[in-house]
Amino acid sequence: MYKLFILTLLLNSLQTFGQSKKEQIQIITYQLDSINSMLVYERNAHKLKINELNSKISSIDVELVNKNLELDNLKENLVNSENKLAELTQEVGDINEQNQKLSNSNNLSLDSIGLLNKTILKSQIKIDSLTKEINRLASMKSSKALFYNPSSGDMKYGKSLDIKNTNWEDYSELYCSCISAVTKLMNENKDYDKAMGSYGIEGYNKMSVSEKWMGRAKGIMLYNLSPTECSSFGDPDFYPLLFSEAVLNLCKN
Repeated sequence: MYKLFILTLLLNSLQTFGQSKKEQIQIITYQLDSINSMLVYERNAHKLKINELNSKISSIDVELVNKNLELDNLKENLVNSENKLAELTQEVGDINEQNQKLSNSNNLSLDSIGLLNKTILKSQIKIDSLTKEINRLASMKSSKALFYNPSSGDMKYGKSLDIKNTNWEDYSELYCSCISAVTKLMNENKDYDKAMGSYGIEGYNKMSVSEKWMGRAKGIMLYNLSPTECSSFGDPDFYPLLFSEAVLNLCKN
């Protein structure tokens, strides 16, 4: 670009050779100013693009750091849970081995047998306690789910909960059964209103496929077509949650 302007300047200089020096100087000065303006414009444009790219790179770097931190936390929690489960399992094994040895002692006196029975009973109580702890750890879910609290009537989508020791109950499977039943009704066209000649959704033909699906599903769950599987999901206040992308993804499989 710069060389082209220089060549143009030289040609113009030859053409204006017969002009006065003052006019030639003015023309050359003008052309040099034009070239400088063009160079400044090009520099500014490149500088702006470089700044935009640097900003994007910084944003990506921050997001990558956050994702790595989140992954490290999940890995650490998983390792801690596995270690605790291994320790409890080993302790149960040691107690069972001790009980077996005690049970094989047939030459003990009656007093010794009574004492042995008490020891076995205490050991069994501890085994039961440890077994419950193992089952509790096994019940900890690693993925998110849909939870409902019968006491408060609240519903939420969140991370793992120890559902055996809280008021929250996992409603994911029940929710997916509801969605499956609703989908079946739509596939059979049961929600079509012959009298109205439509599905009763305002602006239906202008909606996207996903909007049509969710609109019909909400209508089925809200009114008398609602299948029995959806009896817990009839409150429209829950619909922003129940039809969010994250909750719908629970039923992908």
